[in-house]
Amino acid sequence: MSLGYNNSAELGFDEITIGRIGGDGPTTKNQTITGISTDDFYMGSFGLNPRSTNFTSGDSIPSCMQHLVNQSLIPSTSWAYTAGNQYRK
Repeated sequence: MSLGYNNSAELGFDEITIGRIGGDGPTTKNQTITGISTDDFYMGSFGLNPRSTNFTSGDSIPSCMQHLVNQSLIPSTSWAYTAGNQYRK
């Protein structure tokens, strides 16, 4: 599906800490990040796909989820989402 946008993106690698600034959340290094240059929208996202990234025919880069598993910070790459608020009557 095309949204009609035509913008450039820069890809790179960086260290990511999950949580608030200055917090003690888990940190993963060498994570794939993307920066999009546009005034059309403001959005951030955090990928939960457990598959690795490969930009060339060389080695794949493990996903953030796989890094967290490899560091024993989470038990698996499985996850779930509950829409709405479960505490509402």
